Amino acid sequence: WPFVDPRTSLDGRDLLQAAVKPIYPTQQYLQKNRPSAREVIGRIIGELIGELNARMRDTILEGDDIVPLRRSEGGKSSIDIMRQDTNKARAARDLIRNFFLEEEPELVLAMDDEMAPLSVGFPFLQVKGITVLSMENTKNGEKRVYPPDIAEKIQAFWLWTQECGLGVEVDATKNVFRLLLETWEQEMQEFVTGQKSLAEPAIRRLKNTLIQKKKDAQSQVDRPLRLKKNFFQNLIMTYTASI
Repeated sequence: WPFVDPRTSLDGRDLLQAAVKPIYPTQQYLQKNRPSAREVIGRIIGELIGELNARMRDTILEGDDIVPLRRSEGGKSSIDIMRQDTNKARAARDLIRNFFLEEEPELVLAMDDEMAPLSVGFPFLQVKGITVLSMENTKNGEKRVYPPDIAEKIQAFWLWTQECGLGVEVDATKNVFRLLLETWEQEMQEFVTGQKSLAEPAIRRLKNTLIQKKKDAQSQVDRPLRLKKNFFQNLIMTYTASI
């Protein structure tokens, strides 16, 4: 995919996060009272990070730019090790600043399937104006509803991929990138052929496409309800007229 840096090109001194993945067996394949491999390894990594942070506190010199590390669980089978001052909201804001997108934050597209308030994907929703796609596989099969005190922190524009007919998790990822590739090709075609003086960005096209897909999907849900309502209205009118 264009503009994606391979991991081998990362500069170690600028590294903000490391991930241990995948770790099997996961909890879903075990009895409830048995710890998963991630839980066992996670405890070990947590102890090592705690010891490392303590040593850094003891050896830090005035003026040193050293930030403690933290451990968090990501997805179903990985462990993330990152700086305590780093999360996905900060990454999105850095992207906006570095690419001068302050006037067009919607062109930052964020996708995640861990969207509970304390999960790693939720901070995306706190970045004003960006486009967030939740690919979460919710337990009740419906779009997550946040309580009012959490909902008021949300500043991003966000959609649930399931309500757009794209599925969840891996299926949603594949479908979103398929659509993004199509919209990117449209943008390049307009740019190369000069069909428009300023081609519409692919991510904005994708956003508008998903909004329309959501409306189309909702209309399919509402149509049987409207037909049922009209049926009973007509039935009542016919009965009234017969009286």
